[in-house]
Amino acid sequence: MVEQSKRRWRDSICSGRFSSSTDTSDAIHGDDHGRRTRAWRRRLRSPRVLLPLLFVGAFALAACDPKGELDTAVVSADGNGITVSGWALDEETPNPIEVTVAIANGARTRVAANGERGDVGAAFPALGSRHGYTATLPAAVGEQTVCVWFHNYGKGNDVWRTCRQVTVPPREPFGVLEVASLTNNSIRLSGWAADPDAPAPTTVGLLDLTDPPIGDKLTGSRVANLARPDIVASTGVGQAGGFAFDLPISEPGQRFLCVVAMNQRGGADRFVGCSHVEVADRRPTGAVDSVQIDGDRVTLSGTASDPDGGAVQVAIGTRPVPDASDTPVRVSTTNGRWTVTVTRGDGSHRLCPTLVDNVGAAGLRGDQTLPCAWAALGDFEITSTGATSSPVAVRSANPAIADVERDAGVSTRLSDGSTLWFFGDSSSYRNDGSLRYFVAGTAAWAPAGSETLPRDAADAAGQPFLLAGPGANFPSCRAQRPKQVLWALSAVTVPEGPDRDRVIVYLANMCLGTGWDMEARSVAVGDYLYDSKNPPDGQPVQLTIRNENLFAPGERAFGTAAVHHDGHVYVYQCDPAPPNTIDYGPCRIGRVAAANAHQRNAYQYWTGGSSWSSQIGSARTLDLPRGVAAAWNYDFPVASMTVAFHPALDHYTMVYSPWPGLGGEVAVRFAETPVGPWSLPVGASFPGCDTRVGGDRLLCYAATPQPWLSTGSRLGLGVFDQASELNGLRGQYVAASVPISVRRRAN
Repeated sequence: MVEQSKRRWRDSICSGRFSSSTDTSDAIHGDDHGRRTRAWRRRLRSPRVLLPLLFVGAFALAACDPKGELDTAVVSADGNGITVSGWALDEETPNPIEVTVAIANGARTRVAANGERGDVGAAFPALGSRHGYTATLPAAVGEQTVCVWFHNYGKGNDVWRTCRQVTVPPREPFGVLEVASLTNNSIRLSGWAADPDAPAPTTVGLLDLTDPPIGDKLTGSRVANLARPDIVASTGVGQAGGFAFDLPISEPGQRFLCVVAMNQRGGADRFVGCSHVEVADRRPTGAVDSVQIDGDRVTLSGTASDPDGGAVQVAIGTRPVPDASDTPVRVSTTNGRWTVTVTRGDGSHRLCPTLVDNVGAAGLRGDQTLPCAWAALGDFEITSTGATSSPVAVRSANPAIADVERDAGVSTRLSDGSTLWFFGDSSSYRNDGSLRYFVAGTAAWAPAGSETLPRDAADAAGQPFLLAGPGANFPSCRAQRPKQVLWALSAVTVPEGPDRDRVIVYLANMCLGTGWDMEARSVAVGDYLYDSKNPPDGQPVQLTIRNENLFAPGERAFGTAAVHHDGHVYVYQCDPAPPNTIDYGPCRIGRVAAANAHQRNAYQYWTGGSSWSSQIGSARTLDLPRGVAAAWNYDFPVASMTVAFHPALDHYTMVYSPWPGLGGEVAVRFAETPVGPWSLPVGASFPGCDTRVGGDRLLCYAATPQPWLSTGSRLGLGVFDQASELNGLRGQYVAASVPISVRRRAN
């Protein structure tokens, strides 16, 4: 009876017929029917009748709710979550209903139960078989509670079906950086790593996060396969193992190093640990502060000290050109000073003292070779301690182009003490390393006393102005070198009145390809008129080209260097090296009256002594002696050179970058006249001219004299330093001075 009532009531409630069969619809049948209805109401108030009816009604209402099951709840295939599956339906509709899946205090999702479930279709043939559901939610490692709700259709209510407990195991690698220590010239990092769901030992990688970087970043990876039974036992991961990095270092400073465990399956890479490691410089330091020549004896003296204390041993080779078979002279410091004397014959001698490292605490260790001192013994006796002062970058004072990188810094001193600068390539880069602009050949004026802060002009695009552009007679360029530019080779100042100078500039007509692919086609000449009462402060410095092909393609390219003397402009030329050789030179000299610098037929060429010829082919080669003990195994400058007169030293200098043209060393010769005779070469060393940043080797080149820096005992020089960075991407032209002494040998 009750079961029959439950079925009848369920059918009535879920089909919507219950209210019409028990209430107001009966009233329309008349008073007699109304009396029967009121009688039924009195009977319903009786507990004997009411309680069974309430029980049957509640059952019928619940029978309208959706039904289904949570069949499975497991860790997802990738290990990063939980996957559930089951079935759900509502007997009021054959259409799929929706299911909510949620993780306690975590992710939730709502999906349609529309997957194929043949078993469900067989149990409910009137509703079909597309009532299956599947859902995957991300879940944290550990025990998680996942629950499902079935959403009602029509009569009835949503149903919370059930919850399950699922344990999500660790799937990401983990480990510990146990040791970060400093040894002699290396850093040791060691520890262990494990990956719970990996079939093989974990690979760990090194990250050098030192900022700003110190030289090249330290890199590497290791397989954590060193036996660590203690870690296997404590973690329960059979593939757990140890790792060790031994990282050679060549520069001091604090590094920030991290080790990362590389994920193999589910999960992601994870940091094992990070550490700051301070690399102390434990090498000896010192300097050469005096070089003296007395006949064939050269005496060097200087200072030396060692962080580990004690006297420092100083060694210097006995051969004119040191080699592996050399047996050096050794002396020790007394109160931090040392002196050593060696015998040398005529020639140019590089003298490089080495400070021997004392044994001591861990850090950056090793013997230290000081910047080489120089002694030239010949018609001129020249000495130099070799090391320049701290270089100062030549940077624009105009904020719009303060980040410009430019090389080949040729300068000329004007009559009022100010300076005109001429540069080769001028470029700027964005912070991501992409090129913002490239301008070949620029110029700027700098007031006296602020030579390293030229006051450039910038155009509307924030770029420096060209000093000159190619004209109609620019020589043709080959297809692989299509870009036509003018580079300033040399510049001289010719006074023309109390407030007026004419600056004569010789330029190379260049054809540029990519990278270092370039070709010099001919030499042009132009000039700039300077008015000291109206200097180009923040204004463009642009030349008037007087002769676009002063020395045409195929001719000897005079103008590589130039100097003004006795009303003439003296111009220099050196033969380029044949392909695949370093046989540069020889070099020659010509001259022209300053007023006629633009007239090709006005030039004369030195033929020896005091003789000059108008025939370019008759020019005699300059005597640039090497000497029996040459430090560099060639006589002539490589690539380009620059000549300038230094009033403070009362000598002309010839300055160039020695072979291979890239490095920190600068070669210098001296003469009393533009023609010579020229001295043996000596050298100077700019610091930081062979460094590595971001994997790139950064060098110096384009050495030039800078007379505005010279004094009676110091020589002003400049180079383009690729490592003089503004933000890690750019180089700068830098200037410095070196101690120097030059005198005629006494007879």
